[in-house]
Amino acid sequence: PTVSSIYPTDNQSGVSISDNISVTFSEAMDTTSATTNTSNTTCSGTLQVSSDNFSSCVQMSSSPSSSNSERTFTLDPSDNLSYSTTYKIRVSTGVKDLAGNGLTAYTSTNGFTTLDGTITYNGNGNKSGSVPLDVNKYSIGSTVIVKGNTGNMEWREGSDNKTEKLFNGWNTSSGGNGISYTDNSTFIMGWTPITLYAQWRDLPSITISSQSDIDSNQNETYVKSINFSDNNLNIASISFPNLEKVRDSIQFTSSNSNFKTLSLPKLTTLEFGFVYITGTALTSIDLSSLTTVPEYVYLTGNTSLTELKLTSLQKVGKYIYFTGNTALTQLGLTSALTSVGYNVDSDSEGYVYLTGNTSLCVPSLNWSSITVPVGNKITNNNNGTCP
Repeated sequence: PTVSSIYPTDNQSGVSISDNISVTFSEAMDTTSATTNTSNTTCSGTLQVSSDNFSSCVQMSSSPSSSNSERTFTLDPSDNLSYSTTYKIRVSTGVKDLAGNGLTAYTSTNGFTTLDGTITYNGNGNKSGSVPLDVNKYSIGSTVIVKGNTGNMEWREGSDNKTEKLFNGWNTSSGGNGISYTDNSTFIMGWTPITLYAQWRDLPSITISSQSDIDSNQNETYVKSINFSDNNLNIASISFPNLEKVRDSIQFTSSNSNFKTLSLPKLTTLEFGFVYITGTALTSIDLSSLTTVPEYVYLTGNTSLTELKLTSLQKVGKYIYFTGNTALTQLGLTSALTSVGYNVDSDSEGYVYLTGNTSLCVPSLNWSSITVPVGNKITNNNNGTCP
């Protein structure tokens, strides 16, 4: 008799750690001659499985079971096999056919390798932060829950270390041509280990030239800049309710008479740039959550503006410049403002310039407590009076 086949086959990989092992012979065999080790990990019995070249053997839960008219014998390990491990199968001469003929000894040449069972996350070019780590070992058919960007990976470049790309989920291909997954999505573990590659998209800029430029960016939380300068575009209101961070600038210069409301209620951070709103027909500006502007806040000639919310503003890097906002009655700043000019060059000065806002009541803020680097550079002229 000879060994006709084995399972798992020689050189097979990705074998489930819970699989049984079987040997099929060329003819019916004497079932009493097919034995294995069931009490420990010594290499006893005529059917053996080992991961260390038979220095020790896998302990089986019971004697081999026969099928296929006593031609196939199946071994059931007492515990799962180890992940990512190569095992060999050995059949000794003690196995005999029904006539008592012994078998020529058989040992698989290269063995089979069990499933790696791991999920590896790859940053795919991230410049900072760390990739998630999944220490679990997954069996075939188990559910994998995909991690999010738990290590705060970022893609920043240049001397200013500016963000250029945003994390955009995972894919089984580094180029994004495989299967895509998002935070907390699931999939079923297959036969092979999985590597999930971070996907990156360019940090968007919003230049408003149609209503669709507003509608398509409603879910953005971080953008390079926002710009609206088209005088002929009839848009009454611009709102980005989920926007939390702008990298470079906020610029609104459209003089279209229909443009009345600007609302960025969740915007807290302007990383590098400025706010520039001039010559508009706006009546209401909501920047109520904005805390820091690294360069300047420039509002001029917005003659219909009656409501300005800058109530959380704490620091402005260079200057505040309000002039010609003739309908504005309330300044919109509060005592939260403590610093102006922290980001000026050595030959420049920080300042607050409030003039020609003829209806404006400049509040009795404690202006002396606002830090201005060089001298008292706070100008409050030709504004309105407070009731």
